[in-house]
Amino acid sequence: MNVNVLCPSVNESELSFSVNEQGDIHFGLKAIKGFGENTSLAIIEEREKNGKYKDVFDLVQRVPLTSKNIELLTFSGGLDCFGLPRDTYMSLSDDGVPFNETLANFSASKHKKQESAMMSLFGDEEIDMGHPALPKIKKFDPIYLLQRESELIGVYLSSHPLDKYRFMMNGFGNLQLSDIDTLAEHESLKNKEIRFMGILEKLSYGTTKKGSPMVRFTLSDYNSTHDFLLFGRADESKRKSEYTIFKENQFKEKDIIVICGKLEKPWRSKDDPNAKLEFAIKDLKSAANMMHEHKSIQMRIDVQNITENFIHSLSKWIYPSDHGLNVTFIVKNENIHTDLSSSAYKIQVEDAFFSEMSKYPVEISFI
Repeated sequence: MNVNVLCPSVNESELSFSVNEQGDIHFGLKAIKGFGENTSLAIIEEREKNGKYKDVFDLVQRVPLTSKNIELLTFSGGLDCFGLPRDTYMSLSDDGVPFNETLANFSASKHKKQESAMMSLFGDEEIDMGHPALPKIKKFDPIYLLQRESELIGVYLSSHPLDKYRFMMNGFGNLQLSDIDTLAEHESLKNKEIRFMGILEKLSYGTTKKGSPMVRFTLSDYNSTHDFLLFGRADESKRKSEYTIFKENQFKEKDIIVICGKLEKPWRSKDDPNAKLEFAIKDLKSAANMMHEHKSIQMRIDVQNITENFIHSLSKWIYPSDHGLNVTFIVKNENIHTDLSSSAYKIQVEDAFFSEMSKYPVEISFI
């Protein structure tokens, strides 16, 4: 039985973890960093008393929320149930004010009128104030949105920053950071380029006792983390140090980077026949830049999975062009593999392409 763990939701979450009607687990509103128990309780009690919120305007009219409250709900996924992209709430309204502030002002005005003496003249009669218009959406970097989600609830739930590059990771031999310490046990990897991808975290620069520069950082992938310590050298005339390569790339925290290396003997023990192989870093690259370095893409699929829907979806991205990546199909039929390629047709690699291909049983890797 698969159980999904979902982001907080103003329409389903309790204070702490709870299970919805579908059996999925929702993060509690109280789990949102900086959100506060009182506001969480106000949202839950109003929902239990008068039903689920129809939209964000219904929410802010029924519960007084500040612009900060709305910002925290936005980035944690608490407002996703209303079907608006998270970018919406932080985009600018027509008057140049961020939409979360517009909503907060609308909320404050509504609740002020409810409490005013003028409101009391009408008893329980409601005054229809209308509501602000939705802003023109300014698209935020999806990685930034995910990073904010992780900051507020401690994990990536709606998706993961590495998802964009998972097909490129397939071409790395499915190695994960947890495999680094046991690489020497795999003789088949000797003298082959080995690559790891992850999110850069806990970055700090320093110097050794002898005054050599060094950098510490942690790399994390879907399931594991690994700490790295790279040193500079006094003489780099023959070969740049790992530290220099790292610093020249101007990496910063939350960047997605690729570490390239090989299994080899430590240079101090290169003449020792009994020396154990170690993973030696040869290069470090930005994943985004590395994606553009590839010249072709390979797609592997069983012949019975080549359906009309698959062909229709694929045709949106492959057509005669001088731009894009070369594509090779490997069609599998029991023990027979057939390679199909074209020099005229190119594939246009975009995020939407990978999203659409994820619907089908096709293996994709960069070459």
